[in-house]
Amino acid sequence: MKFITHLLISLSSAIALSVPLSHASQPVSWQQPTLISRYTPPRPPSKGAPGTNRGAASRGCLMLAKITKDAALDNLGALAPAYQEKATTHVWARTTTEHPKIWFYNPYKPDSIDSIEFVLQDDQDTDIYRGAVSLPQTSGVIGIQVPKTVSLQPGKLYHWYLSVKGKDSVCNSGRSSSANSMANSQSAESMTAMVYVDGWIERAAVPPALSDRLKQTTPQQQATLYGENGFWYDAVTALAETQLAKPSDTALKTDWKTLLQDGGLEKLSAQPLINCCTTR
Repeated sequence: MKFITHLLISLSSAIALSVPLSHASQPVSWQQPTLISRYTPPRPPSKGAPGTNRGAASRGCLMLAKITKDAALDNLGALAPAYQEKATTHVWARTTTEHPKIWFYNPYKPDSIDSIEFVLQDDQDTDIYRGAVSLPQTSGVIGIQVPKTVSLQPGKLYHWYLSVKGKDSVCNSGRSSSANSMANSQSAESMTAMVYVDGWIERAAVPPALSDRLKQTTPQQQATLYGENGFWYDAVTALAETQLAKPSDTALKTDWKTLLQDGGLEKLSAQPLINCCTTR
């Protein structure tokens, strides 16, 4: 793959979380949805969707400035569920919309980031969008929307990437201070200034019954319906945007934690939601 081939020249192996899969989505519930958002993973695509929802390992120079004692919180992350198939990690989920938001966890301080890039490819590895992302003013969970110039088509798979490039000053400093402590005599010069996550998104048609039900519910209730019916990206967006509007709502925080737990991402649930970023 073009993007992966380019990055793997300098990136180390990526680590991914995994969650169990059920074999089918649950049917639409006609009862009043609960306020606890659950996610029922649909069957993944037969062609597979290899990716990683966590960034590069410890050789990445951005990783040298440890923020916490938990590697999961020091790493770039994607709020997308992963599942394991033999030796391959797949990152894939569905959406109902042509311009969905994909959510990421950025742990890096603004003064350590040189640039952020978002890439979207079709299932033939052809770029359909590549653009810079405005830099967040603080670390936390950010949402990046598929631009209006690109429309996801129903039944199609798309491959997304988010890469973060560290400033040369950060990486040069890291190389100097860590050169003597790297395991297995790895050269400090082999550390990369870039870290990335990647995964897949598929737009699926909304069942008529679900469409009717969504029109009768609040955004918080919509998140539950989206999750129960296997539309991960929409469930995350509904809850994240509602939390940004109501940051003190404890019920929303509980729903958020439950949903991310179902996606194998519970450690990210306590990280702050940041109202940014835009592509350009």
